[in-house]
Amino acid sequence: IRVRPLHTPRITAQMGTRDDDNQFMASAQNDNAEFVRRVFEDGWNRSRFDFLEGATADKIPFHYNGTTQQVTPDSLPGLVEVWRSAFPDLTMSVRHVIAQGDLVAATLTLKGTHLGPWAGRDASEAKVSVEEMMVFRFEDGLLVEMWEVFDNEGLLLQISRPATRT
Repeated sequence: IRVRPLHTPRITAQMGTRDDDNQFMASAQNDNAEFVRRVFEDGWNRSRFDFLEGATADKIPFHYNGTTQQVTPDSLPGLVEVWRSAFPDLTMSVRHVIAQGDLVAATLTLKGTHLGPWAGRDASEAKVSVEEMMVFRFEDGLLVEMWEVFDNEGLLLQISRPATRT
């Protein structure tokens, strides 16, 4: 008795089997998703950015709430430090990471205590919790573009209220 496989891979020119292509794509998506997790878990939460070396384009367009600025791997740690100067106990919790093709989307929760000046407001000692979403685009394994939607109004509202003490 001869048994035929249920699935016969189709051959594509110079790329191996379609299954190989799918495995390569899945591997790249997993690598990109892991990189995004590290941005928050290592970068934002631990101020460790060594993983950025060689993993990003030299200049990265960063689209934030309707504006675009160019960031570099060297400028990202400074951005985190600006936040930490106002929210020293800041943490970024990664809620979801979804990878498809060259894009990775993440939903996040920023938490911290407002202990330094921020957006023209003195420290309020308010505990804040803000939701945000980010999308990262990769090209040839490098981070090349970022988008962020952040509830800035929600943050400003929270730091404008007097802190409640228990």
